[in-house]
Amino acid sequence: MNLRNKQVFGDSDRRVFLRSMSGMMLGAAALPLFGQTQVGRSGVVKTAAGPVRGIDTGKVQIFTGIPYGGPVDGAGRFLMAKKPQPWTLARDTVRYGPRAVQLSDPNGGDPLWNYIESPTDTTPDSENCLFLNVWTPATDNAKRPVMFWIHGGGYAGGSGSHPFYQGTDVARNSDVVVVTVNHRLNVFGYLYLGEKFGGPYAEAANVGQLDLVLALEWVRDNIAEFGGDAANVTIWGQSGGGGKVRALLTMPAAKGLFHRAIIQSGAGLRLGTKEQGAKTADTFLGAVGASRPEQLRDLSTEAIFKASRTETPGMGGYGPVVDGTVIPQHPFDPAPPAISDSIPILLGADIDEVTYSNRQDPELYSMDEAGMRARVTRIQPQDVDQLIETYRKVHPKASPSDLYIAIASDRAVMNAITLAERKIARKAAPVYMYWFCFRGVMLGGKLRAPHGMENVFVFDHPGMAPFSGTDPARFQVADNMSQAWATFARKGDPSHNGIPKWPAYTLEKRATMLFDKTCIVANDPVAEQRKAWRPA
Repeated sequence: MNLRNKQVFGDSDRRVFLRSMSGMMLGAAALPLFGQTQVGRSGVVKTAAGPVRGIDTGKVQIFTGIPYGGPVDGAGRFLMAKKPQPWTLARDTVRYGPRAVQLSDPNGGDPLWNYIESPTDTTPDSENCLFLNVWTPATDNAKRPVMFWIHGGGYAGGSGSHPFYQGTDVARNSDVVVVTVNHRLNVFGYLYLGEKFGGPYAEAANVGQLDLVLALEWVRDNIAEFGGDAANVTIWGQSGGGGKVRALLTMPAAKGLFHRAIIQSGAGLRLGTKEQGAKTADTFLGAVGASRPEQLRDLSTEAIFKASRTETPGMGGYGPVVDGTVIPQHPFDPAPPAISDSIPILLGADIDEVTYSNRQDPELYSMDEAGMRARVTRIQPQDVDQLIETYRKVHPKASPSDLYIAIASDRAVMNAITLAERKIARKAAPVYMYWFCFRGVMLGGKLRAPHGMENVFVFDHPGMAPFSGTDPARFQVADNMSQAWATFARKGDPSHNGIPKWPAYTLEKRATMLFDKTCIVANDPVAEQRKAWRPA
């Protein structure tokens, strides 16, 4: 069944709604009325810290900028956050809270990035960024599944307030409660100070992750008032958000706060080490001239961020660290942690992952054989000839560029397969594997199905981004994916009436759902490639 037939408004009406909502978020005093879409104030909802009042669209109630943690600048910088100070009067939660401190454009002014990410997130940055947002069909006692979204952007950028992650469509069409969250990033969220300062700074390498735990505790304590079920929470992230999901699966502090996990294009096996973290911290502390914790408290936000950018340029440099306490072990190397044995996992990747990160490469679509071979050698130095010949056999008409894109993109797929194999070896909870195969029209179709393309589809608003153009199939793809994600959140199995039966992943069949204009289940769809990447 196509749920879009039941929607109150389509793409054009959604734009009207977004304009009206943004008017409220900018401080408009009157409640706007555009066409048939009326936006008003919600009723007051109680939380443990105090009452809140949001926006009521008639079908979904929206609460944005709810604080879940206290100040984390000054004396609270690099320390585990505390719960927010309580309030008594109803707080208007109709504006997004600040994003974490980050580069306004992490891609160095790349106009293609701004086009791909359009519409972009324009909320201001602040160290004090511990805010979350809730979309719910009703503030009743219905005990709906809760889908807790963790944004991507590596561990350096992004936010839960990006327009792509607006939860109205999923909440309305799938009868779930959607939560998105901001938390500390980059140097502010992942600076390993445990070795240098110890004491209360022992958790500094992972306070960004502990912020997420604090937000999940907020969900546990408050989500029933928003119509959600604290006993049925799915953590859900893409790219760096998928990495944060993997880290949460290893964290004792997060145990019991979620019950299922979705990892989109983020299926790595390891996190940072103490040795790596200590080296980065030493370089940073030398750059700011700090040898005592109190010296860090007095520095400006700008000085800290500038120093962190100087010594670790780009998107890398900071991330969760296996410190032995907050994160006791790597998520899936050599094996998954026992504390997450009972958690079902849904994971996968986009079939053309690498075209997004390589979009500025002038040679991406014009490689010759030697250029392709040199690049593949950098990806996997061993058995290069075997790897290339396997892909050439599978794709006999592919150009050198096409072969490189397939091989480089499949790195994410192979990580997902290894993660799945190690998870199901525990014989405790199922894994469901997917590939996103719907190729869009962006840049004349050159990007194909790139890293991140699936986000607007799982959030059920494919018309919000330029990926899919006017292809009418985009609506069915969005229905199929968003319902599968919500069904997995509801019962731990993503199968629903709109798609073929989706079996759990096993070593015998390796069932994989291929999301495209027509969904199919393929058994071991990359059998030859998988064997070429590593020993069978």
